[in-house]
Amino acid sequence: MLRSFRDPTRPNEDGFTMIELLVVTVIFGLLAAIAIPTFLSQRDKAEDAGAKTTVSLAATAAQSYHVDKETYAGMDVTALREIEPSLAQEPGTSLAVSGTGRDTYLLDVTSKAGNHFTWSESDGVVTRSCTSGGSGRCPEGRSW
Repeated sequence: MLRSFRDPTRPNEDGFTMIELLVVTVIFGLLAAIAIPTFLSQRDKAEDAGAKTTVSLAATAAQSYHVDKETYAGMDVTALREIEPSLAQEPGTSLAVSGTGRDTYLLDVTSKAGNHFTWSESDGVVTRSCTSGGSGRCPEGRSW
């Protein structure tokens, strides 16, 4: 049995050659070069979708605030979080409230990808817009 391990006429099949290892490494590198940008793009889309969800939840909470107070004046992030507690738990987004008045408000959510998604209402007319400040997705018309 020991002789079979040391027989010089038997070809050496103990492992891989350097060329084989190099080819496999190049193939893995090419696959990673294709997959990583695709993954990052999908991650930014998901972060933007989370920001849109947050601003929509905040708008629903703003409507509830208006039903209770009959005005948007005095509405702030804390008041919205009291109405909708999940607004405090959304990671990766920041919510800002501005322009509050009797019948107007502006909600601005910034996604982790760097895009701003706004929801404003003035006299019952809702406007949704976004800015493409990061690498996520904002439609060309800047309205979502």
